[in-house]
Formats: sequence, structure tokens, C-alpha cells
Amino acid sequence: CEGASNAMWSYDPEQKKWAKQAPRGAAPAFGEKERKVAYFDTARNVFVVIGYDSVWCYRYKKAP
Repeated sequence: CEGASNAMWSYDPEQKKWAKQAPRGAAPAFGEKERKVAYFDTARNVFVVIGYDSVWCYRYKKAP
């Protein structure tokens, strides 16, 4: 996808604002052209990305 980046953003529908996230730890080890599927698990408050042979998770924690 032209213009794509590895940045992660979250959207707050109540505030109608986007916020850039800064995950700690290792970046996902997906290949540049690897297809990925992602979803947000609301029950566990975690964003999950699944690649060919790896899974990457990011737990979002709201600032107090």
C-alpha cells in the first residue's frame, strides 16, 4: 500500500480523535509483503495481528 507506515494509531469515538500509540517491546516480525489479519479483542482489551507464522499483540491502556 503506497504511503503505508508501521505507525499504530487508536481512535476514540467519544472524543472523535486519533492518538498515535507507542508500543513498548519488540516490533512485529512480519515480512514487508506478508499478508496479515488484525482485530481488536474488546473482552481482553488487546489488539491482535496474525501473520503467516507469528502473532503480535498490543494491550492498550488508557492514560489516567
